[in-house]
Amino acid sequence: MQWKRKYRVLVTNANGTALDVSALRCTFNIEKNMDEEPNYSIVTVYNLAIETRNAIIEEGDSVIVEAGYENGAYGLVFNGEIIQWIKGKDDATDSYVRLVCQDSDHLLTSAFVAKTLAAGSTFRDTVNLCSDGYGVGVMDISNNPLPRAKTLFGLNRRYLHGVAASNDAHFYTDNGEINIVSSSYSDGEGPDLRPDTGLIGTPQQTRSARNEHSNGDKTQVNFVFSGY
Repeated sequence: MQWKRKYRVLVTNANGTALDVSALRCTFNIEKNMDEEPNYSIVTVYNLAIETRNAIIEEGDSVIVEAGYENGAYGLVFNGEIIQWIKGKDDATDSYVRLVCQDSDHLLTSAFVAKTLAAGSTFRDTVNLCSDGYGVGVMDISNNPLPRAKTLFGLNRRYLHGVAASNDAHFYTDNGEINIVSSSYSDGEGPDLRPDTGLIGTPQQTRSARNEHSNGDKTQVNFVFSGY
C-alpha cells in the first residue's frame, strides 16, 4: 500500500551533528521555486523536552526534511538553513518551536567572492569558485575556455547568473545544490503537466517582487511528484 505516508525531520548544528525529532508531532510547509531566490520552509516541532528545545534554539543551524510513502516514493524534500526560531504554545498543554528556514540562504543573499580565474578556465571553474561550499548539481553549460584571466569581485550570485545567461540558461538552488539548466526547449519538448501526471488544479499567473534578473512575472503550479 503506497498511501501510508512517513517523514523524518532532522535539526543539525554547525558541526553537522543531527537531532532526529521525527518521533514527535511535526508539521512543515515547504515552498520551492526555480528562480534566484531561496526555497522556503516553516517547520514546527511540538512538545519538545526543555533541554532539547534549548539545544535547538541555541545550536540549531539547519533543517533536513524527508517525506514520502512507506512502500513507495520517499526522499529528501528540503535542506535549508535556520534563519529564525519562534517558541510558543497552542494551548495549556501543547508547546512548539517553529523554525523558519531558507535553502542556500547565505549563497543567494550574502556570499562574496574575491578571486581570479586563470586564462583557460571554464564556466564550470567559475561555478566551483562561487559555490562557497554548496553542492553542484545539474550543469547545462559549455566547456569553452576563457581567453584571458578574469577577476571575480562581488556577490557570488551575480557571477552564477552571468554563467547561466552566457549559456541561455538560468540558475537556481535546491537542497543546497546549485543548478544551471537550459531556458529553452526544442520543438515538442517541455514539462508534461497534466492531471494524470500530478497536476493539481489550474496553473495561475502570479506576480512577485522584481529584482535585477526578473520582472516578477511567474506561473504558479501545484503538482504532486510520484518519485524522487
